[in-house]
Amino acid sequence: MVAAGVAGSVTVKPARLYLEVDEDGRLVLIDGKVAAALSRLGADYLADAHEGRWPVEATFGSQLQRIGQALFADLEEAAAWLLDRR
Repeated sequence: MVAAGVAGSVTVKPARLYLEVDEDGRLVLIDGKVAAALSRLGADYLADAHEGRWPVEATFGSQLQRIGQALFADLEEAAAWLLDRR
């Protein structure tokens, strides 16, 4: 997924994450720089209501260090949210 807007361009690339349960991840690049790592929650996560959602596992950059725990329904929502806060 690649999106461009007034605030910059966002690229989302598949990546396997080194996590205990959920390995399906994405790297979010803003203007060509890695800004965040997201993982896709599987059925093993606490509640079925969260299955398929995307939490932010790690962020990079001083502006994104203060984002706290975010959980997104899809990658487009996550990318837009990260772009807005960079």
